[in-house]
Amino acid sequence: MAWKTKTDALQTRQQLIDAAIAQFAAQGVAKTTLGDIAGAAKVTRGALYWHFDSKEQIFDEIWKQQSRLQRVLQEKLPRALKTTPLRYLSEVFIIALRLIASDCAGCAAKSADGNIML
Repeated sequence: MAWKTKTDALQTRQQLIDAAIAQFAAQGVAKTTLGDIAGAAKVTRGALYWHFDSKEQIFDEIWKQQSRLQRVLQEKLPRALKTTPLRYLSEVFIIALRLIASDCAGCAAKSADGNIML
């Protein structure tokens, strides 16, 4: 087995994140398995586990990469939803995943580091 360079490893990690975004948007976070993510990224489950311990860790990394999107969502979601925390959180995640997965078709572009620019 050939050892990968740090650049290769970072590329694989981002490939897994990108695949997770697509799978979460298509199937939902709860229904997506780590096997689904590995398959979509065209890597082994072992490669996935090298980078991430769990689906939750992948989701956290996706969210961290979208700091500007977080701010925009905070501003755009109706204030009435904020009084129902679970519904608000659900709506934030649904909208965010759809925007990330679609690259916010027409309203955003990805920067060089992969963040959505609005």
